[in-house]
Amino acid sequence: TVEYLAPEQFRGSPIDGRSDLYSLGVTLFEMLAGRSPQPAGTRLETVVGHLQRAAPDVRALRPEVPAWLAAFVARLLEKEPSQRYPSAGEALTSLRSHRTG
Repeated sequence: TVEYLAPEQFRGSPIDGRSDLYSLGVTLFEMLAGRSPQPAGTRLETVVGHLQRAAPDVRALRPEVPAWLAAFVARLLEKEPSQRYPSAGEALTSLRSHRTG
């Protein structure tokens, strides 16, 4: 559904595993914050949000979320694939070590 598609999918750009990492970021954000990172009234508004609006810091909604976890989710939700983790393996390594760099 449109709530979980990465920005590059809406643009018709090439997709790869980083697109799936974006979808994972949406899911994790929802699990932590209790709502979508791009809440909207219509599907079109959701698409525009994914394309144009940065996801909020999950700690703005749930201050008890550790900073390292919020940074992990934020990196998954980067608009540009090149700014996300290059692979699921690297994301997992970062998660396991509580780093986001």
